[in-house]
Amino acid sequence: MITAEFLDFAVLCKHNFYMLETTNKQLAMEIINVARDEILFSMPYLTRALLYMPVVFYEDEIEEGVTIGFGSDGENLYVIAEMVIKRYMEDPHSIAHMLLHTLFHCLYQHPFHYETMHFDHWDLASDMAVEYVIANLNMNFTSLDDDHARSVVLEAMKAKSHNMNAESIYSYLNHHSDEAKEFLKKRELFCFDVHQHWMSKDVEGKIYLGDDQSYAAKTKVNDQWKKMERAVQTEILSFEKTQGYEPGSLSKLFEGDCYSEYDYSEFLRKFAVMSEEIRVNHEEFDYVYYNYGIEMYGNMPLIEPLEYREDNKIRDFVVAIDTSGSVQGSLVQNFLRKTWAMLQSEENFFYDVNIHILQCDSKIQSDVTIHNQQEFDAYMKHVQLKGFGGTDFRPVFQHVNTMIANGRIKDLRGLIYYTDGKGIFPEVAPDYKTAFIFVDNGFMQPNVPAWAIRLILPVEEFEE
Repeated sequence: MITAEFLDFAVLCKHNFYMLETTNKQLAMEIINVARDEILFSMPYLTRALLYMPVVFYEDEIEEGVTIGFGSDGENLYVIAEMVIKRYMEDPHSIAHMLLHTLFHCLYQHPFHYETMHFDHWDLASDMAVEYVIANLNMNFTSLDDDHARSVVLEAMKAKSHNMNAESIYSYLNHHSDEAKEFLKKRELFCFDVHQHWMSKDVEGKIYLGDDQSYAAKTKVNDQWKKMERAVQTEILSFEKTQGYEPGSLSKLFEGDCYSEYDYSEFLRKFAVMSEEIRVNHEEFDYVYYNYGIEMYGNMPLIEPLEYREDNKIRDFVVAIDTSGSVQGSLVQNFLRKTWAMLQSEENFFYDVNIHILQCDSKIQSDVTIHNQQEFDAYMKHVQLKGFGGTDFRPVFQHVNTMIANGRIKDLRGLIYYTDGKGIFPEVAPDYKTAFIFVDNGFMQPNVPAWAIRLILPVEEFEE
């Protein structure tokens, strides 16, 4: 029976009665394209990521266990056409919601750790993490009837785990078995895609369950999504500036609670300046748009020559060390060594660099500029921590702003502040990215302003 919703969709796609005769796969593809357009209209910074995975239709070969018919292994978006149509008929917003859900899994690299995890706990933890982000985006086209019920569970988890990234939620579930059982009872609220694809054995989208037949997603696919995630972060920051958003208002949704604990070297790369060397390269093309053309038009790839090359470079950088009584000793020195080891690598630098290392408590105690390895070695050989008074973050930002004004800093894109967080924060957001780095000492870490990024690292990260 043809429903009113089906006819509404036909009119929306301007195919009218032709849509009534189309195949399920064609109809499902139209539905997915409409959902993509809705996302891209409001969130253009997701364009490249959203178009990265071509749609692959497959048939449900498992009698039980797979009812969603939607998921990804990081390379393709696997879809059961009938299930997409069914979900759309039930709620037109559901497809855009499912697309974002699956996309965020890939951006946060959730599929690429699956084989090492307790499956039930990681399924729920990763789903709750991406649903927390979607809820806070507050987009009308992803709203569903059961959003309130989902929000109640998410807030309950946030009160328990404090950080709503998948790793923190997973850790909480693993260490609180009784509570985990209660949260798992709400699992259905967060199921929007098929995680078995994360262990898919072939590119056809067929699912092979069981440890003897499954294997993890490819490392190279994981690396591609790491690069994609960094590119999306850059696009978000640009979108904030051009659209007049408060600095950090969008990027914090993707960086703050979702990335409070992870590899420090990976974090530092986020602070690299995206330098574009404009050129036309006729030997290379953007495969994202190539795949999109094939998907949209069947035999018409969209060939777009690459007009630029993106290089992650660092020109000016500031590392501030809080020398108040609770932040001192060997951890500080190891933090500096690890930070410099990554920053000084040749591929991360412009030819001329200025790395300012500040020591500060309630005032600036020391400012040393480092240009090369020899200067850093000399600094570390004779470094002495100074201060040990109270903590006031404002003098550092005032000092940095003065250096920018007088030309000592010409292209600052990042400030890292190593601290315990117990101090006075500036009221006004700076024009550059700022991260407050905490070492996890088992206690609740202080909140940071909305414009800042908070990173919590295990103490082992800086132990020798």
